[in-house]
Amino acid sequence: MPIDVTQYMTKGENTLEVYLNRSSQDKSAFDFAVGIEVVQTISEERLLGKIQTISAQESLDTIKKSLSTTPKGSNEKANDGNDDDDDVIMTSSTLTISLFDPISAHQIFTLPVRGTHCRHRDPFDLATFLATRKREKPGYPSSPDDWRCPICRGDARPDVLVKDAFLIHVREELARKDQLHTRAILVTAEGDWEIKKEVVSGVRSPSLEHEDGTGSSGSRGGSQRPASAAPVVIELD
Repeated sequence: MPIDVTQYMTKGENTLEVYLNRSSQDKSAFDFAVGIEVVQTISEERLLGKIQTISAQESLDTIKKSLSTTPKGSNEKANDGNDDDDDVIMTSSTLTISLFDPISAHQIFTLPVRGTHCRHRDPFDLATFLATRKREKPGYPSSPDDWRCPICRGDARPDVLVKDAFLIHVREELARKDQLHTRAILVTAEGDWEIKKEVVSGVRSPSLEHEDGTGSSGSRGGSQRPASAAPVVIELD
């Protein structure tokens, strides 16, 4: 159980005394551990100045390398004439990068960041990430155990966050073309990128509406409902 002892600290050397609530006659074995965790705080202004930036070229080079790398031993397997399914190795020629912030989930990032050790390329928005860290009270420093990547739950403390200049450039291009509603992009092994088309289901195609047309009575559909025939009366003796 963590206890905040900051208010009891004084300048200079401090001594921590621990008392166990047990009888002096109790000789049974026990196993306790006590530790002191030093938590440093930093202002948001200083934090923004400390975050490193991955250049656009470095980011693209890493993506291209990951898309063009051939798994070890695949060449030998491809040339041995064996067509078994187990020997077939498929690699993707494109990489999908999600642009919508995973925390807010309704808009593209403003400043894209991720942890240095994150294996994914998807970013999260820095301002949203900072604003949603848990705090004991408004205005208090955030919890030191809450600095986790919202995508992979990896380490995302301020000193391991990095900005991706390539994705910053992508956002600038999308803003220039008024396409900030874009959810994801595709990056090729050549370093080119394009907007990933979304597949929308459950929406009627306008072309179908056009083909249906409108009947003379104003109702939809290519044919009209036939008029009801006059009822036939049969007399029974």
